[in-house]
Amino acid sequence: MAQGLFSGPFKQWIEWMEWSAMHGLDHFLIYTFEGTDLATKDLMKPYLDAGIASRVHFQSYHRSNLVRFGRLMNDCIFRAKNHAKWLATSVDVDEYMVFPGRVKYFNWDHILKEQGVSEDKVASLELARVRFARARPETFEISSDHRVPSFDERPKQVINVENVYRTSIHWLTCSKNGTEMIHVDSKLAIINHYRMPEAMWKVDYEHFNFQDRYATMKDEGLSKETPLLETALAKRFNIQTADVKDFLKNLAQRHPPAADIAAAHHS
Repeated sequence: MAQGLFSGPFKQWIEWMEWSAMHGLDHFLIYTFEGTDLATKDLMKPYLDAGIASRVHFQSYHRSNLVRFGRLMNDCIFRAKNHAKWLATSVDVDEYMVFPGRVKYFNWDHILKEQGVSEDKVASLELARVRFARARPETFEISSDHRVPSFDERPKQVINVENVYRTSIHWLTCSKNGTEMIHVDSKLAIINHYRMPEAMWKVDYEHFNFQDRYATMKDEGLSKETPLLETALAKRFNIQTADVKDFLKNLAQRHPPAADIAAAHHS
């Protein structure tokens, strides 16, 4: 189960959700807020209708991203109790959980077996991240084939639902006594993070020139899966594969309402 966080173009959200579903992530929780829900209605519908997503609607929309994300992540944990075994609460929609070795996608039990760890001792699995350059609006993010040479120092986690009670974006804040975060060998699972370099965060996506001087290492990453994702998206939204490029460009121009606009509905 996953609950991705995003504030960028809807393109990121839909690509990530379709790719994750394509690889067997079994259910998504989509959180909406008053003032934001209508903007996402047409994009949510195919996933809700297929039964692979559920919608959770909040009336309160806090201006602070950290407060808002914290509320969502911890709400997600308690909704998952008795329904899911593993939960990716803080994996963003520009972060793709990749399994480069012999472990099947999202088979966290196999990860524990490979690392010789007992499930009852695990609060969460810590995944290293590596940043890839952003792709252009008319292409899939996973088509990017250059990354930075080193891992990000801030990992993301997959939570053992039974053993965790509260979390933050990068670290657990309350879990069952005797359990701990387990670092996953990057040869078994890793996160490909498709985002702009920090030095460019204030630049609008539409005005970014896509020349990422920090992503100097050639890495095909997930680029070979682009045709499969294109076919899956075309089927999901009932469009021709030849029209997917325009579909992506349109999504790249759509954003959730700005925080101050959404929060104004609750002031």
